[in-house]
Amino acid sequence: MSRITFNKQNIAETVRGLVALVNGKISLGTRVNPGNLAAVPVDFTVTGGNENTDQAVAHKLGRPPAGWIVVGQTVAGIVYDSSASPYNDNWSDTSIELRADTAGTYRLVIF
Repeated sequence: MSRITFNKQNIAETVRGLVALVNGKISLGTRVNPGNLAAVPVDFTVTGGNENTDQAVAHKLGRPPAGWIVVGQTVAGIVYDSSASPYNDNWSDTSIELRADTAGTYRLVIF
């Protein structure tokens, strides 16, 4: 078995190589490419009459999410945790429950 010897030069070369691979290339992805972070884009649509009510939002993350971020919306409104899951207790591998105060479509990134 050969032994690897580390020195300042090969460590510096390794670090430069890693920076070149990652720098500016971390992505949340697009609608068709999930990117390289554990996150998925989702459209959450609230119809009139369903404002401020718990609604299941399907996702394909494959695990219970840690959270979500609104990255776009068609209306001036607020998305917030449902009454049933204020601390994400009942989020699953396939869905979360949210509410919105205004009917419209909200673009979320679930992570």
